Amino acid sequence: MARIYEAGVTKTTGAAAGPIITIATGTRRTSVLELGVFATTAVAGEVGLGRPANTPAGALTGTLVQAGDNSDEAGTTTATTSWATTQPTAPTNPMRRIQLPAVIGAGAVWSWAPGEMIVPASATSTALVVWQFSMAAVTYDVYIKVLE
Repeated sequence: MARIYEAGVTKTTGAAAGPIITIATGTRRTSVLELGVFATTAVAGEVGLGRPANTPAGALTGTLVQAGDNSDEAGTTTATTSWATTQPTAPTNPMRRIQLPAVIGAGAVWSWAPGEMIVPASATSTALVVWQFSMAAVTYDVYIKVLE
């Protein structure tokens, strides 16, 4: 039976295009249900979602998803904020893209039906990356809701 898990992170980007978070799986296939991204600083940003053009590598840093039901087993998906060796690169063909105005709290929520947006188990090459296309330092709050 698939279980619902969630994670939230804060990430400040540099003043250049780069990854905000990467959704990386562990030992279980993940179906992304919802992803929200919100600016916490009054700086405009252009944000997109897609598969990274490269394969991120090395130890990852981030937040492990937490079970919606305390009796469920631990989640294996991570909202990753950095990789030790190779950071993800921009998606060649973004699936979703938004422009955020320079307003604190500006953001978007993207949602999918179960099985629509899949990240295979232990497959960093097919991970999802939330990418900042703009060239400004912005702090974002991001959350994910997944089925494992």
